[in-house]
This record gives sequence, C-alpha cells and structure tokens, in this order.
Amino acid sequence: MPKYLFSILFILFLLSNSFAQYIFKVDIPKSKEACEKNNSAECLKLWFYYSKGIVVEKDINKAISYLKKACDLGNMKGCYNLGLHYIYGNGVEKDYKKAFKYFSLACKGGIPLGCNNLGVMYGRGLGVAKDLKKAQKYYEMTCNMNEGKGCSNLGTMYLYGETGEKNEKKAVSLYEKACNLKEREGCFNLGAYYLNKKEYDKAKVYLNKSCKLGFFRACMLYQDIK
Repeated sequence: MPKYLFSILFILFLLSNSFAQYIFKVDIPKSKEACEKNNSAECLKLWFYYSKGIVVEKDINKAISYLKKACDLGNMKGCYNLGLHYIYGNGVEKDYKKAFKYFSLACKGGIPLGCNNLGVMYGRGLGVAKDLKKAQKYYEMTCNMNEGKGCSNLGTMYLYGETGEKNEKKAVSLYEKACNLKEREGCFNLGAYYLNKKEYDKAKVYLNKSCKLGFFRACMLYQDIK
C-alpha cells in the first residue's frame, strides 16, 4: 500500500474516532470508574462501546463482562441484552436456558421484549417444554405493555387457533394495534390477511406501511399486487 494512502486512511480513522467521541460523548475512563462503583448505566454503556468498537477496539468478551455486571446490578436492559447474546450465541456459547433466565429477569423488570421472547421460547420449545398457553400469556403481557411484537404474535395465535380458540376478528384487531405501534410484521400480517381475502386495496395499504417500516418481504409483495 502506498505510504500516502496509508496516511490518509490513518487520518480518517482518527477523525472517525473523534467524531464518535463527539456524537456519543464517550469518556471511557470515566465510564469505567463509574462502573467499578456499581453504576449499572455506565456498565451498560461500556458493553455498547466494546461490542460495537466505538472509540475502543472491539472486544466481545469485555463487552459481555460489562453486560453481566450491569444485569447483576439490576439493570434490566442489561439482562435483556444478555439474553440476546445467549439465544443467538453472540460472543458466548448458545444456551437457551441462560437466555430464558435473563429474559425472565428482564420481563419481571418491565422490559416488554423480554416478555415477548419468553413467549417465543415457549411457543417453539427453546430451552423449555413447548407450551402454547404460556406463549399466549407472555404475548398478551407484551401487547398490554404496548409492544407491537407481542400484539402481532398474539394475533397469529388467534388467527390460526393455536391454543384452540380461533378468532379472526380478534386477530385483525391485534394486527391493527401492532401496526399502529409501528411493528412492521404486524402491518405485514394484516396486509397478507387482506390479500388472502382478496381485499386488495386494504392489502396494499398495510403492505406499503410494512415496506416503509423496512420489511423487505412486504415490499416484494406490494410490488406484485400494485
């Protein structure tokens, strides 16, 4: 690589780091000191910085150690994100039981997506015995906390009668709530429902909404019926 090109890249790197420090107001030593004094919010920040490589060199092991400390200190966002690491095996060995444990803590601590993910785990039998009634319970809990994913998942259960109660009217109402909460799959599911009913004008409205929220499948389907 020519020396001038290396110099340009190095300057760009320094500028990008300075820019990141300015945007995120990053002060690593200050955050570390606060985390050591059991400030869970600062531990959570350190997880974010190290997991993304913002200002510091990316280090997933360090990131997870800070995340565990945040959770241990009672930071429910920390517990939720730790659950995500375990369910996807990101930086740790995939472990559904540990994921379930941390999602449970997050759900009890008022994190809606923690409750939703418990519903997913019960619905698919991940780390726990498959139990659709419990899945429904957690989706209801999530939806009542105004998290659209829970409403959308609950709507699908009613649409197909997964727990024995098939109720299309309730499913549509739940999909509408999910869509109004800007949950793209809720909009997509409602669009797909109307498409199946051959109500094309309604289908286009909801598929277009889902597409604008970034759901690629909705964009493709919308183009097919436009």
